[in-house]
Amino acid sequence: MKNLSDCVDDSEKIGRFIFYSDHFSSVNNTVKYAAFLPARDNKASVYRIDGYTEDLIDELDKEFISGKRTDGKISKGRADLLARQVRLSQLDVIAEPTPHKDHANIEGYFSDKSANKLKAIELARHATLVLHENL
Repeated sequence: MKNLSDCVDDSEKIGRFIFYSDHFSSVNNTVKYAAFLPARDNKASVYRIDGYTEDLIDELDKEFISGKRTDGKISKGRADLLARQVRLSQLDVIAEPTPHKDHANIEGYFSDKSANKLKAIELARHATLVLHENL
């Protein structure tokens, strides 16, 4: 959509796609911290979804997120928050336009797992859970 800039603005909504049931609570409608733990490279993949409709987000997911996974997993939903919340947690959101122009990474995690858990708890607390309708 409109997110062509290399700089992710604080006001941009970003979405972290969720693939595991233990990363959210549908009873409480909350995101659990595990959804924001970084991968082995100490980055967490997100998408810049500001201005996207839910239908466009679904298309993005099918083609570039769930559709690109080699394990066949389909996303169950996503955790949405503003880039500002990431930065208030002393992490950053960096544009990384591969595999899609609106892909980005949350960066600045530590090598220490317990410190990353604290960061992930903070992000989850500010995130809004958006589940697919078929769940």
